[in-house]
Order: sequence, then C-alpha cells, then structure tokens
Amino acid sequence: MYLLIRDGSTFPETYERRKLAKFLPPVRDAIVKNNTKKVKLCDSDMEYLKNWTMKFKDGDAFHVSFAGGLELYFLAQRLKKRFPTLLGLPYNDDLFRIRHTDSQLSRESASKFIMGIHNDTGVPSERFNYLMDHTYMKVLPERKDKLLKFYRLCDRYKEEILHKPIEEFEKFKTSFHFNNTMKSIEDRIGFRSIPFGMSLFPS
Repeated sequence: MYLLIRDGSTFPETYERRKLAKFLPPVRDAIVKNNTKKVKLCDSDMEYLKNWTMKFKDGDAFHVSFAGGLELYFLAQRLKKRFPTLLGLPYNDDLFRIRHTDSQLSRESASKFIMGIHNDTGVPSERFNYLMDHTYMKVLPERKDKLLKFYRLCDRYKEEILHKPIEEFEKFKTSFHFNNTMKSIEDRIGFRSIPFGMSLFPS
C-alpha cells in the first residue's frame, strides 16, 4: 500500500493571523450592533458571538491545529480498520516506511498519523509511547523534495501556471452554489457588506 497524504489543517501564517485579528472583531461588532429583526441568528449564537475572541496567536503559525491533528489521526484509524491485514500488523521498519518533508507542519502531521496507527484499544501506554518514539520516519529535504512538491522543480509550472488565476476557483466564485451560500450568510447576519469599507469575504 502506498499513501500520499496531505498535511492536516493548520493555523494561519503570522501575516494572515494579524489581518484576521484586525478584520474579524469589527465584523463581530457590526453583526451584534445590527442585531435587529434583520439578523437571523438564535439567541445562543448571538451570545456566543458577543463573547468571541481569537484564540490562536502568532506562535501557532506553521503548526497543525487541533482539528488538523484529528483529521490525520482518524484517517489512520479508518485505514487500519479497512486494511487490518496490512496496517494491523506489528510495527517494524521493513513494513512501515514513513517519509515527510523537513518542516514543522509535515513532522506534526506525520506524527498524528502514526499516532492513529499505533493507538489501539487495550495497548498499554508504555507500549504506545515506545512505538511513537521508535517509529522511523525519513526526512525529505524541503527545497529538493521530488515526492511531495515535485511541481517546484518544473520550470513550465513556475513560468506559466504558478502566478496565474486558478480557472476552477474563478468559475466557483461565480457559480450558483457559491452565490446562493453567500446570500444565505448575508441574510443571516443582516447586511451584504461590512460598513467600514472591507468586503465581507476578502480574497
């Protein structure tokens, strides 16, 4: 079995977090201030929104989020149940070969996936900790990664594709489903644009 697995969901990069820290509180305040008959939020949601603050900090950048860790953990658990004769075998380096790029995000993602492979019901904590400490994971160089980021080595990709708009994304933004979803959100919060000069969903 060969698996090519993407990183788990991550916290935003520092510059993105700082943009969100400036953008989201005014959005929250505008929705609360606009809490009239136009707003279609239940009382509990409105109360939660009033007390909402951003929890993650600059130091969280490039780390797997809690939800991202669960994604990889439960992916491993599901694969193990589906292929018990392969992934249910006792661990040894010849059967399980894990590779990841040399980045914090990839290391954490690989670790969460391995945790899901090793964490069986009834396994003593000492055995689990031993397996986590002794699972061999080969580190691939970040800049010359021919496995996960092969596109970085393609001149045509860098010259003709990298900086061009993604056609599928542009079509999605004008699709019926996207616009219908946007209208539903706008109806719930009571206005179509933020009253301080920023778009509701910046690109």
